[in-house]
Amino acid sequence: MASEEEKYYKRQNERDAEIDAHNAEVRRDHERWEKENAEREERNERDANSEYGSSDRVICTHFYRKGMLAREVWRADMTFTAKHLSETTVRGYHFWAIPYVQLMRKNSFAERIMFPLAKWRAEELGYQMGVLPRSNFKGKAVRLILEPFCWTLGCFVDQKDWRVLEEANKT
Repeated sequence: MASEEEKYYKRQNERDAEIDAHNAEVRRDHERWEKENAEREERNERDANSEYGSSDRVICTHFYRKGMLAREVWRADMTFTAKHLSETTVRGYHFWAIPYVQLMRKNSFAERIMFPLAKWRAEELGYQMGVLPRSNFKGKAVRLILEPFCWTLGCFVDQKDWRVLEEANKT
């Protein structure tokens, strides 16, 4: 029969093994997240240096391509997104923004509604990234409402394929 001390050490070893397994799982998750984030940052940086657009910022890319948003502000927006917004937030954003870009391509009224909001937010991000000299209070307000909404939405929806916008743009 095992002594109380042996039972204690056995339980302690079992707990240590559980903790080690949990820590290994956390490390794998963190490494996967870092890899995905690095890939997204690289993709967005490549997109920001091109004339073609970004998979993460579909509304601002729409306005940039139409000449309604300055290149340096658009690039700052994409860089900020890559560095500071979670994949969950971007997924929630894509859920509503991809269909909205499709709507804006057909309906100028939808575009007129969205442009000031997108411009204010992009200008605030331009300030945050050191591109613009002044903050945009309205842009802060848009961010305060929109980013938590997108994150919450992103917790419940699947990723939409932004390439439908590129394919429609080619036709």
